[in-house]
Amino acid sequence: QPQHRTREMWWPKRGLGVARRWRRWFAKQSKLSEREKEIVKVLRTVYDSEGQDVVYKGLISGVKANEEGLVSISLQLTTDYRDLKKKCETAVNQLPWANVCRVSMAPARTGPPGQGQKDASSASPGSPLYSPQEATPSEGKKGLRGVKNTIAVSSCKGGVGKSTVSVNLAYALHKAGYKVGIYDSDIYGPSLPTMVTPPDPILRMGQNNMIIAPSYMGVKVMSFGFNNPYDPISTDQKARQSTIMRGPRASRVVEQLALDTDWGDLDYLVVDFPPGTGDIHLTLAQTLNFSSAVVVTTPQKLAHVDVVKGMDMFDKVNVPIIALLENMAYFECGSCGERAYPFGTGKTEEVAELFGLSNFYRIPIRTELSEHGDKGDPIVLSEEKHLESLVKSYDEIADVVVTETRRLKETKGKYGVSIPVVSEEGLDIKLTKPEGDEFWVPSVVLRKSCKGAGNNPNFVKDDVTAKQITPRGNYAVSILWSDSHSSLFSYDHIEQLANKTRLP
Repeated sequence: QPQHRTREMWWPKRGLGVARRWRRWFAKQSKLSEREKEIVKVLRTVYDSEGQDVVYKGLISGVKANEEGLVSISLQLTTDYRDLKKKCETAVNQLPWANVCRVSMAPARTGPPGQGQKDASSASPGSPLYSPQEATPSEGKKGLRGVKNTIAVSSCKGGVGKSTVSVNLAYALHKAGYKVGIYDSDIYGPSLPTMVTPPDPILRMGQNNMIIAPSYMGVKVMSFGFNNPYDPISTDQKARQSTIMRGPRASRVVEQLALDTDWGDLDYLVVDFPPGTGDIHLTLAQTLNFSSAVVVTTPQKLAHVDVVKGMDMFDKVNVPIIALLENMAYFECGSCGERAYPFGTGKTEEVAELFGLSNFYRIPIRTELSEHGDKGDPIVLSEEKHLESLVKSYDEIADVVVTETRRLKETKGKYGVSIPVVSEEGLDIKLTKPEGDEFWVPSVVLRKSCKGAGNNPNFVKDDVTAKQITPRGNYAVSILWSDSHSSLFSYDHIEQLANKTRLP
């Protein structure tokens, strides 16, 4: 008896998924309510720039309508998304029972096979509005081919001044004669559109299917805020829409903006990290080949608790930290020159010592910093005499970034080609440098020197031993002790402690 021929048999094996998508799409149409069918019929009168209606082209992922007249439409992202969104709202509002029509971005492309496959290649050169799904990472990686060094500016704590440091560091590098770009990777609270004011901030697709980065004062700038501008005092509701996006999708947008931008030939790309240590941070650390990192903090202990977490994250992803900046460190009186420390002192030095960082800088509280940032004018470009000391501080930080990044490229580590080896020898910890020098520290002495949270030296037993030793980046090691406490020590700390104990 002949076998019953199913729909899948009409497609090759690799086309089975196509057949299933057809059945799902037709099944969805049959389940629509009468009002939803009316919406689909009206949407067939909405045409895109190529003259095809949005339903036939597969740009409508879903429609919903309730008895109160609330209509929800899920629309795929395209280069003319904003125009299509307005057209869909206008068409649906013509229905007599429709009270409110809401059009939102669809999370993924669905619909009949062969439709809804509009990609970046269909966009005309220079067409406005970049859509986060218009290119794949494999296509976008060519955007970073001309970038020689990528510098991360980070702090897990929000409001410490990362964006101010990022912008002024980038323009200080530009003043020194380098080709520089800035990437604001904060999707939910982008700051770059406020701190720089390019004449044409609209993101556009170029002829090579890459995003054309806006430029301001000779520096290329990129931020999601250019694509989704936000004005809190505007009377236009659309200008006050905040970005609401789940973590995986936000990470995808961050990755594409970094990889699909045509950065050209750059000596330094400064990346402004968002607060925290979530998906976006790991995506950036794993996608971009960071040369080094600059960490920004404020004097309060509350900030240091989160900053240390961020520094530990860079250790785990093997990104060397080259400098620690204490922002808003002090206020200097303009009349007598006396310095006041409203947030205290001493805590940041402990963090620098813990991680073995010799490049430690303090940035004062200056109203001019805020004023220049609000005007979109980096303060390092100022030639005013009373700002010379502040401008000089950022110039020094830029010099450190250049010299330390060059040194890391040459040596591939703090001590040379390889990092020291830390091992357990009975009740002692031994550090062996690449040159062969050995330094010994009693385990109990090293354990008591831990400055981590929850450590009380008075309760450390003399017979404590190291259960697990794990290198962290180029300059530190993590030790899990027999009493279940975990510590992070820099190689410099172990070496200095060994010299103090003077063991053979």
